[in-house]
Order: sequence, then C-alpha cells, then structure tokens
Amino acid sequence: METKTNFTVIRKLFNKWDNTGYSIDEIEKGQQKWGALPGLLKEYYLELGADEIINQTQDSLCSPEELVNESLQAEKEYLIFYTENQRVCDWAIRIDDLKLYDPPVYINNDNLRKDTSWTIENEHLSGFLNSIAHLQAIFGLEYTAEEFLETDKAGVAHIREKYQVKADPLHWLNVEFYGNHDDDVIALMYIDEDEIQIFYASGTEEHFNEIDEYLSTIAE
Repeated sequence: METKTNFTVIRKLFNKWDNTGYSIDEIEKGQQKWGALPGLLKEYYLELGADEIINQTQDSLCSPEELVNESLQAEKEYLIFYTENQRVCDWAIRIDDLKLYDPPVYINNDNLRKDTSWTIENEHLSGFLNSIAHLQAIFGLEYTAEEFLETDKAGVAHIREKYQVKADPLHWLNVEFYGNHDDDVIALMYIDEDEIQIFYASGTEEHFNEIDEYLSTIAE
C-alpha cells in the first residue's frame, strides 16, 4: 500500500499539523556519511521525525545522530533507521537503495545479532512509515484500551466486514490495522491461528467509544 508522501494520514491520525522534525543540518550528517538518504526519509525527518509520541511511544525511529552511530550501524549492506523497543528486531534500508526516493524496507528478526538475515517488510518506505505510525498510535493516542481483547476467526471476519484497512500489515508482529475514522486504529495481532488479540485506540472519546461498544459484542 503506497501512501501520500505529505504524511497526511499520519498527521490526521495524531492530529499533528505543525512540523515537529529535525533541522536540515542534523539530517545532513547522515547524508554526508552514507552519500545519500532516501528523499522520503529526509522529508519525514524534517516534518515529523522529532515527535516523540509518533516515533518513540513503543518502538523508535533512529535519530539523525544514530544514523551515524558506528555501534548501531554495524551492518555493511543496510542502514538501520528504526528499532524495536527491546532490539528484538530492526528495520533498515539497503545501502544500494539509499538514492531511491521511496525504497523498500527490510527487517532483521535476529535478536542475537549473529548470522543476520534480512527479509522484506514493505516494498515502500511510505507504506512502512504509515504502518509503524498506526502501531505507535495504539499506545500513544489519548484514548486507548486498558487491556487487549481476544477473538477468533469469526470475530476477525466481523471486523474485516465492518472496518476499512488503514495500513499494511507489520510482519514481525503479524499484525493488521483497521478503522473507520482518521483518528482511530484497531490492531489485530495473530498469536496463532485461533488466538487473535485486539488492541484499539482513538484520538477522540466518541470514536473510541464506538469501537469499544462494537468490539464488546464480538470479543472478550
């Protein structure tokens, strides 16, 4: 799923309309070290990159300083730009793709940091940024569920029928994102074939209550 590169979807989700990014000088340090940075990534750093709620609530967008940190950037073929909160996995862009505007994003799910194996997470950086923003929203929006719910295949079918897909899945968590409003998100996390956890949040109480009321009829 390709998203608009002006980050309108993310801005509406978090109700963020002012730029809360890094300076050009900060971003240029990464570009100087690597020779190039994807145009879309530079735009994201400039517009929203320093916003802690969007980028640090659960997992973390690397700061421009971390883009040049030798201990973090130990991979020869990949530039790590996003990390899971316990470093269970990292997301990266291939060095050979840094001149692309909207390159593919790869994931490494080897927390031992040995014999690293990178696989594709999303064919587009834009799609990944939209997905990870929806994951952050589960924990960062004003109204969030205190506990996750559980459902089965039948419950998932009801959710897919009632709600729209809001973002591409995140494969390492096996999570899908749904919702009907700009400022809400329902995340389905597949623990196994018959156990699915539901997390949900919204920026407004009205939309949160709508979700909460409906999910109470199909999940526990």
